[in-house]
Amino acid sequence: MKIELSHDILAKNIFDKASAEDKTRLKILNFIKGRYADYEASKNKVLLKKGDLDYIGPYTSQLAKENRLDEKELGFIKKSKQHTKLSAIWGIASTAVLVLSLTITVFLVDQNRRHAEVLKDKAMNETIKVEKEKNAKEVILAEYVEEKKQRIKAVEAFNGQDEALKGSREQLARAYEDLKIAEQRLEKANAGLNKKNTDLVVERSTLKKDIANLGLERKKLEQEKVKLFNDIESKKAELSRSQGEKTKSDSRILSSKALYMLHQNNNNADAFKLATEAFRMDDTNKEARAVLDELMTGRQDYFERTGGPSLKTEDIIKKLMPNYGTINTDSKDKIIKGQWPAALKKMK
Repeated sequence: MKIELSHDILAKNIFDKASAEDKTRLKILNFIKGRYADYEASKNKVLLKKGDLDYIGPYTSQLAKENRLDEKELGFIKKSKQHTKLSAIWGIASTAVLVLSLTITVFLVDQNRRHAEVLKDKAMNETIKVEKEKNAKEVILAEYVEEKKQRIKAVEAFNGQDEALKGSREQLARAYEDLKIAEQRLEKANAGLNKKNTDLVVERSTLKKDIANLGLERKKLEQEKVKLFNDIESKKAELSRSQGEKTKSDSRILSSKALYMLHQNNNNADAFKLATEAFRMDDTNKEARAVLDELMTGRQDYFERTGGPSLKTEDIIKKLMPNYGTINTDSKDKIIKGQWPAALKKMK
């Protein structure tokens, strides 16, 4: 028990004397080994996320060169990177497919609506046509009745005049033949009209079925449209969460560099710029807040201080901004991507 306690005290002393860069590498090394141990012990085999990879990225190559990571741990990191890239590609592809599906659905709904309007116009035109034919039939019937009345009057006149009737038999016969022809024409007109009425009834029934089917199809398409919209919103929320994790990871990278510039390079200006940007990206970043507090007070007991810091981080930034300025976007991006030397030149 005494030996273990002495070993812990010795390890703590060595850790306290190490540089901020060495401490950071040690933290990242312990983080990688811990996550790999969890990966091996877990049935679900949880890999590193993109934020984790961004966090350890600037130090992975150096730790590998120092042989502080074995082949299995390096393979674990490589597999995590491949899985992250594949997840990103799949997310983009899924969103594209959902947008395309929604576009097609809207197009089909519009086409069905136009088809229903065409069928409705066609039914209206057929109705008008039947009404016209019905009026024509009534005109023919009226003419037939009037003609028949005239024939009856002629027959009655001939009945009162025997001599005239005998001399006009041929004329009466011709009139009778004309009457038969008119009746035949009327029968044909009635038959044609009845057929058109039957066809119209059938077509109206078909049209009603088509309209009912279009209604069901439209309802189904509307449901699919709502489902696709919900899927897209879910994907947007997932992408937003991923962006939030990346922002926190980028903030941790900037705050660790700020700590390095403050303790190793004694460069208060660059330390302030990096810590300020890290805090603005993630106001819960305690490391960035500790660097800003140390620049203001000269004390390194931010986390142990009873009652917390005397000044808010926002107030510290306002007081020190005129002295140190801000970091440019190009330098910030290079630091996050691991291009540390190039970023330092840009900050000068």
